[in-house]
Amino acid sequence: MGLFLFLAIIFVIWLILREGGGADYSAPKQPNADSNRAALSPKTRNHTHPQNSGTHKTAKTTPIQSFQSLTLSTHVAGFPHRVGKNILPSRYFRVGDHLTLVRDSKNAHDGNAIRLLKNGQFLGFVAKADNSLLAESMDSGQNFSAKVTAVSDLDAWKGIKILVTPSSKLDA
Repeated sequence: MGLFLFLAIIFVIWLILREGGGADYSAPKQPNADSNRAALSPKTRNHTHPQNSGTHKTAKTTPIQSFQSLTLSTHVAGFPHRVGKNILPSRYFRVGDHLTLVRDSKNAHDGNAIRLLKNGQFLGFVAKADNSLLAESMDSGQNFSAKVTAVSDLDAWKGIKILVTPSSKLDA
């Protein structure tokens, strides 16, 4: 009897998942800091601009065009490798600090690498999971700025959060 009940539950779960879980995924979602990774994939997407939140119009855009209208919230990768594993991030970063982005297309580990510099000192990279569309946009001649939004000494590997936007948005 127990095996039958177990198999019945598995079958019901499979049916629910096969039917999409009963959720309605047709409504457009607004981009935000938590949805950047999905919104910034290298594939062309239908993109709903925040200004059109009342209308549900979407426009087919290229990856570079879609990044021009969004910001990227990510973290500084590789900081402990650059300065030492026992160095606290708060010794180098403060919320509000501006960082310079420099493409590093010859990087042996990641062809989309983007270096982050503070006052000319190389302190880390834009996280690899978030850099492909940004690298493509930079290779096309677009300039970007980064601003530190959070610093945590509890996690030197991912505790330095940054906001990357087209240069004119942060510089204003």
